[in-house]
Formats: sequence, structure tokens, C-alpha cells
Amino acid sequence: MNQNITLDSFSVGVPLQDWAQQGYHPMMAFGLGENSTILRALKSGNHIASRTWSMFFGWTGANSNSQLDGTFVFGGYDRAKVYGQGYTQDLKRDERCATQMLVVIDDVVLNFPNGTDASVVAETSSGPFDACIIPDYPVMMTIAYNPYMLSFMEHTNTSISQRSYGVSYYSLLYDDGDKPYRGDMTINIRDGPAIRIRNSQLVVPERYIEEDGQLVANYSRSNLVINSLQDINANDMSVLGRQFLSAAYVMVNQDTRKFTMWEANPTSVENLVGVNEEGEDNNDWCVSEPVASASGNAEPPPDQPSPDQPPPEDGGNLPSGAIAGIAIGGVTFLAIIIGIAFWQRRRRKASAAADPWPQSDAPTYQGETTYHIRYQGQYFEVDANNLSKEAPNELQGTEVRQLPDSQWQETSPRNELRYELTG
Repeated sequence: MNQNITLDSFSVGVPLQDWAQQGYHPMMAFGLGENSTILRALKSGNHIASRTWSMFFGWTGANSNSQLDGTFVFGGYDRAKVYGQGYTQDLKRDERCATQMLVVIDDVVLNFPNGTDASVVAETSSGPFDACIIPDYPVMMTIAYNPYMLSFMEHTNTSISQRSYGVSYYSLLYDDGDKPYRGDMTINIRDGPAIRIRNSQLVVPERYIEEDGQLVANYSRSNLVINSLQDINANDMSVLGRQFLSAAYVMVNQDTRKFTMWEANPTSVENLVGVNEEGEDNNDWCVSEPVASASGNAEPPPDQPSPDQPPPEDGGNLPSGAIAGIAIGGVTFLAIIIGIAFWQRRRRKASAAADPWPQSDAPTYQGETTYHIRYQGQYFEVDANNLSKEAPNELQGTEVRQLPDSQWQETSPRNELRYELTG
């Protein structure tokens, strides 16, 4: 459990030139698909009982109140971070979805702060659509501009005409002076859970990485982490990316060729459960010590065991060494994106008392354009005139309109890799 594992002669690819992935997949990462070398090595070495992995991306909001480390588990899942009934489906081979995690989205609902809801999908003539879950994709969702993104802008009384080339690559940027959407967004999965994305994860400051590796947040620009599909990409399959996994938890078992999705229970408590080749839970031999939650959301859902429950005295009847345990690491361990790693590491170094970031979950985006670098609890200014960014080339020529003033309110979590997939 939580031990270091050495894999001899493990090959890692390093791109030496532009490999035509732009900012969508800028780095190499461990393959976790059907022919994954690392999953086979861990299983053959009796480190895990099945070629299973699971992931909760964590929170990457504007301040410490909306930030939470993610979790990645080999060989099972973290029961403390799931809520309710799991949604299990077969992995489906489809050239449009490299991860083979296909779902049908029946509706996308806007949950406004005043308690009203509005449908983005159900009210259009196009109706439900297919989507592919890609955990390392840099935006929460890609969605067709016509009719879905047009419906979003109509309901929110805004027109979004800019793109980000930063960490959330090619997602949408509100224009200067625009008032960003302050509500949540619920994604209804057919025959599965309704995943509600908190506003603090849906609209964030624009972030990008400087040449020296520093992660920079521009609080004067609000970033809607959605990529609208249009022009040559208008007919592409929609994608559910990493911020989707701020509110959902996904597990893939390459032995059973199935994946399971739950609503996420955002907490730093751990309750690791192993999964065997048949997809059955095996928690007799794997007990993790609970970790207190810094956010106060440390209690698991009602149907989960208490973190204070003592571990069983008997580890089971498995042969010694047959199963060594589950290897667990943060999302940053998989090198999904180096910028998130920098940001999370520095956040952990700063104490809550010395935290100079905004303490509201809905920071204001007013005043002069200032670029803040989080480094050992201090701010450093960056000259905005020295930033080199390619001009956006989509959604141009539309008039900017503003939302009426409305008071933002927080929503509780509950009442609120790159893949080596084929060949």
C-alpha cells in the first residue's frame, strides 16, 4: 500500500518536435488503455489484482476554498470519493473516441443562482448527443456551437468571442467588462448520474504557463472551460474532459472491458478498495488510513463506512505476495499537465493563514489587468505587454452584452492520461 514500485526497462516516449497536438495533448503520459505496458507490468508483478485504474481530477478553482488535490488509483478505486450508485457500461470501440468511454448526454442544464434552471439541449431540435470521456482533455466539455453554445449564450445573455491558449487550451474567454455566468451546470447522462459542475470549476481565471515554468493566473479575464465546436470541427464528437471529473469519478477495468462512473464526493478522506479481474470489490486486504479534510468535508456519504472504523485484524486468506496492494498517486503523477503540478505544489506550501489569494469562491474580476504568480505565498507582477499569444480565430464579430447583476452563491458538493489505447 502506497509503496514505491520499480519497473525495469520501462519505455517513456519524449516528443522532440511539434507532434501536431497543439495544446490539447502537449505532453507524453503513461498509457492506460487496453495494451497498457504499465498496467500489465503492475498486474504481472502482483502489485494490483486487475488492470484497473480510477480517477478524481480534484478542484482547480480561483482560491484555496475551491481547490482540492485529485486522486489517481491503480488496481481499484477510492470509495470515499464516490457517491450513490455507479453507472457501468462496456468500453466501446469507436474511431471517434480513443478512450472507448462513450456516453449519451440527454441534457445540459444551467442552474442559476436564483434557483431557476434552463435547458441548453432539450429545448433545441438537435436533442441528445454522444460524448467521449477523455480524462486528460484540457477543458470540461466540448459542445457544438450550433445549436448548444448559441443556446447557452442566449440563456445567459452574453456573447463570448475570445479563446484561451493557456492551460485550458482553446476554451472560451469572456471579453473585458463582461459579467461571466455565475451558476452551475448539470450534465444528465442517459441511464446514469446527473453530474453537477460547480461554478467555481466552470468559470476560472485564465491560466497559462510562462517560459520559465511559472503558472500565471490572470484574474481580470474569466475563462469558461468549454470549447465550442464549429467550422471544420462542427461535426466532431463532444468530449468530457478533466474538469468534468471535478464532479464525477471514473473507473476503468481493462480486464472486464467496462468502465464505471459515479458522482464524485469531493473530500481528502481515503478509503481504497481493490478490484479483481471479474470487476468485484476486494477490500479484505487493502485498508488505508483516513486523511483529514482541510475543507471540512471529511465525512464520507451516508452509505460509506466511517473513516474511524478500525481496520480488520485478519488480512484475508490470499497467498502472501499474491496481491501487494494498490499504488496511488495524485493526478499530477501522471503528468496530465505540468502547470497543474506547479500550482498544486505551491498551494500546499502556503498556509491558510498566509494565503494572499481571494477567499471568496466567486472572486471579482474588476480593476486593472494584473498577472499574479503564486510563489511561496507571495505575488509577483508580470508585464502584460510581454505576453505573446496567438489571436483567437473563432467566434469573432459578435456584440458583447452583459448579464444583469445577480448575487453569486456557493453550491455545496452534494446539496452540491494520455492513453495508450490502441495497437
